[in-house]
Amino acid sequence: MQSFFQQAIIQSAPMAIPFRTYEEYLTPGILLAEQLHCNYNDIACFRAASVNNITTAQKIVNTKITSLEVLLFFEPWVPVIDNALVHGQLYETVRNVSFPLKPLITGTVNDEGLFFIYHQWDKPISP
Repeated sequence: MQSFFQQAIIQSAPMAIPFRTYEEYLTPGILLAEQLHCNYNDIACFRAASVNNITTAQKIVNTKITSLEVLLFFEPWVPVIDNALVHGQLYETVRNVSFPLKPLITGTVNDEGLFFIYHQWDKPISP
């Protein structure tokens, strides 16, 4: 993966949100395929789907429980640990510095977490 870039910017990517394994992606992948009326392994069907159909299907899948990992409720579509391009969890990879160091900028957006809070709870939350 290191040959693909010389430097990077990570914006609004919480390092604690876990990546899924291939097995963990089966559930959301199958649900997405069902919404698009595709077979799970039919890449041509996925590619033929319109952007509108894909985003509509994603919104429906996002309302379903696809993992018992709490942090994945906030970010259901994350990278997959495939051991070819992605070899492990982002936090562990960065913490262990198991990659060649390259220039990196990381940041967050002020108050962006409020969006997740207000959309998760149906009762008013006082500041």
